[in-house]
Amino acid sequence: MKTWSKIVGTIVLMSEVSLSHGADTTVLEKFESIRGIKSASEDPCGQYVTYEAQCFTLMLEQPVDHLHPLGKQFEQRIRIIHRSFDAPMALRTRGYALYADSSPFKYFPIEPTALIEGNFIDVEHRYFGTSKPADPLDWSKLTIKQAANDIHTIVERLKELYSGQWISFGYSKGGMTSTYYRNFYPNDVQATVALAAPLMFGRGDARHDIFLSEVGTEECRSKIIDFQRDILSRRIEMLSALDNYIDGKYTANRWPGGTNQALEHVVGEYNFIFWQFSNPSTGCETIPAVGVSAEDAIAHLDAKVGFESYMDEGLSSNEPYYWQLLTQLGYPSLLLNPLSGLLEYNPEDYLVYAPAGVNVPNHDWWPMSMMDIWARFQAERVMYVYADFDPFSAAAYPLPMDAEEKEVYRFDVFQGHHNLSRISFLSEEDRLIATNILREWVGLEPTELEITVRPRLSVNETALPVLPLER
Repeated sequence: MKTWSKIVGTIVLMSEVSLSHGADTTVLEKFESIRGIKSASEDPCGQYVTYEAQCFTLMLEQPVDHLHPLGKQFEQRIRIIHRSFDAPMALRTRGYALYADSSPFKYFPIEPTALIEGNFIDVEHRYFGTSKPADPLDWSKLTIKQAANDIHTIVERLKELYSGQWISFGYSKGGMTSTYYRNFYPNDVQATVALAAPLMFGRGDARHDIFLSEVGTEECRSKIIDFQRDILSRRIEMLSALDNYIDGKYTANRWPGGTNQALEHVVGEYNFIFWQFSNPSTGCETIPAVGVSAEDAIAHLDAKVGFESYMDEGLSSNEPYYWQLLTQLGYPSLLLNPLSGLLEYNPEDYLVYAPAGVNVPNHDWWPMSMMDIWARFQAERVMYVYADFDPFSAAAYPLPMDAEEKEVYRFDVFQGHHNLSRISFLSEEDRLIATNILREWVGLEPTELEITVRPRLSVNETALPVLPLER
């Protein structure tokens, strides 16, 4: 169900910022003058910035603990696509690292940047990528409040330069980051757009079991479970094929049960990830039939789920993600009842994913309970976008009872998967409504024309360019 109201009037809340920089000061020099900036560089914008703009990478010094700002520091990476200092600002909050310097998506003005004709800031999440304190890491400082403080500092400093209206947005875990930030600092930005962002409770949110039991067709659901059971029923054969498949490329030493336990976790997650990323109209045709060769079964699992993420190197690189899931964010259940009798481990036990050698505290229920309260009673000017076939939509943020008055909206992509939870994949009517809500929020006139974000494709086509998946 989508909730929206008729747009009435235009909100214009422009703040005048007095800059001390001379008229001949370059944009780079203005960035270099910001308090706490350790380095700033201008780069070629690349093929995806198709309008006149300049692109920059900044490194801003941040305290590891914002309650002790004079203590240990780290440098947080920020990328900016700059159009003008008085244009609206689209602030992308990440859940993970930024794209690598070598990636063609290093500077990619992802929606809703184009919809508001704005500047774009991309913020790397603390403890990911290059935005990582020096060892030994204090994992207790990887919290939603500390991350929100990081973003608040960035916005506070950059608002010395940028005078237009700001919106924050994020996709998947980055959308979660954006809502947490908005909860702690409701007045930093004019509005928030959360794309495919779940609100989960505890270690194994059971709402996903219900979703996976009902999504799609019965035939497809049965085919998935039959495939999972077939692999686990032929475990020895599958493990031999897996050892040959990885052929020394990966190791599974972090698992007490070695590749056997790693395989079981991949099989356990297959159902969830199948619906999360598969094309709903053709995906079921790709599921191998019962009795398929072990080599083909393992290759299919790798293509859909990916063994690399479950092996030693992948687990190590994703330690910050799993720390957050275990301690505050929660994670989904996996519908394991159909696999009963075939499991030797618990695929929902993510403690093995945690940072090596670190004692993980019990899950703290309060942060997500606080976000639930925020969503129901305090959120204002927020837009959520979900997709029908994405399991994370089972944990969608709730709307307040007075959603219309508070300008809180939800839109859904019909038969879309996780990576299509974007405004550009909504129906034509919803796309125009969502676009004009955004434009109203930043003080722009409504439009009756579709603003090109990327080539317009249906949910049954391949989106180009294909952005890296964010789970």
